[in-house]
Amino acid sequence: MRWGDEVISDSRFTLSADKIEVPSQPTWIQSNVKEEVVRDAKLASLSLLDAATALKVDRAFALHRWVRRVERVDKQSSRRLIVQLLYRQPTIMVKADPDGFWPVDTDGYLLPPNEFSELQTREYLHVRGVSPQPAGGVGTPYGDERVAAAARIALALEAVWKDLDLFAIEPQSTSAEVVFTTAVVYELVTRQGTRIVWGNPPNKERQSESPAPDKVQRLVDYAERHGSLDGASVIDLTDFRALRITPRLVDSEPDTGIQNRQQTPQAAQRKVLQQR
Repeated sequence: MRWGDEVISDSRFTLSADKIEVPSQPTWIQSNVKEEVVRDAKLASLSLLDAATALKVDRAFALHRWVRRVERVDKQSSRRLIVQLLYRQPTIMVKADPDGFWPVDTDGYLLPPNEFSELQTREYLHVRGVSPQPAGGVGTPYGDERVAAAARIALALEAVWKDLDLFAIEPQSTSAEVVFTTAVVYELVTRQGTRIVWGNPPNKERQSESPAPDKVQRLVDYAERHGSLDGASVIDLTDFRALRITPRLVDSEPDTGIQNRQQTPQAAQRKVLQQR
């Protein structure tokens, strides 16, 4: 009781960033998570001798936009805190309106768009045809169930989508009121315009539909046999019995999602005459 307050306030036991150990940050995170948490939560005012310090540190890291989950916080006898946590992983880029992208993680949470360059957006599958604006701020759910479903599909394709030359994920529905419904079929698009009918998102498949790992393996097997996915116009993965292939017409132009340049009236007229 006589010396307690003085000992607790001693600098040897004052918490600081160098006394907190966290897992190495992945390359996609540009900011310093640990330093930001210590600064924003004012952790430097805490004492390692305080029994509540570990809980306060746990809560502070859990609130950071790049932290998916804090597993545990251990206080070491060497006057250090070991924070075991999982970082958020970007998996898709949602097309914004009119330009730009919103980065989204594997759980459908919005990530900081200012930490991704235009070049970096090409390192992830794009998602088109969903709500162009998120419902909340960074570190919260995007607010469109189709975005969360697309993130799960992208995660299933994580190891192969670049080799398969995939480019985008698009939800398809006959109803406009689909923001908070799972009654949507998803399609993939390659850079050359081949469309792959993926079907329902992982763990939401119909009884007659193949699970996500089987769909991925079918795409890989098809690309190995044919050199790529682009010999077809449409590849339908929804039937668990076999792929359904629609061949590409010789004169058909790929649907890449990029609008063609406008034709002059004379050029359009010549095209009509040639078709006749």
